[in-house]
Amino acid sequence: MIFNQAVLIYSATLGPGNFVQSGTKPKWKFFNHDATVAGALGWRKGKLGQKANKVKFLLDGRNQSLPIDTTAFLSPPPVRLRQTIRVGDVCTTAVLTCDLSGTSLKCQSTP
Repeated sequence: MIFNQAVLIYSATLGPGNFVQSGTKPKWKFFNHDATVAGALGWRKGKLGQKANKVKFLLDGRNQSLPIDTTAFLSPPPVRLRQTIRVGDVCTTAVLTCDLSGTSLKCQSTP
């Protein structure tokens, strides 16, 4: 998972075995209460589900500190970031709109 805005803001890599697959329809979950997985500090929860050729996902770092330097944001709020998620050889990128409040960054995807 990569967040960037002209420069890299945050990058996290989960090694094999961190996402657990379940169910007859492909679903994968990741959870680490302390958000201390090496290579993905601050990433607490993730869910991915596939239906036909579409994937829905949720990534959560709520109440966790991410090692992000907010001075890297090049525009005033609301901040727009690119989020890239890669699983194996498959990659997708979405634009996020984020509000910065003190040290909190709350983001939602922009369709």
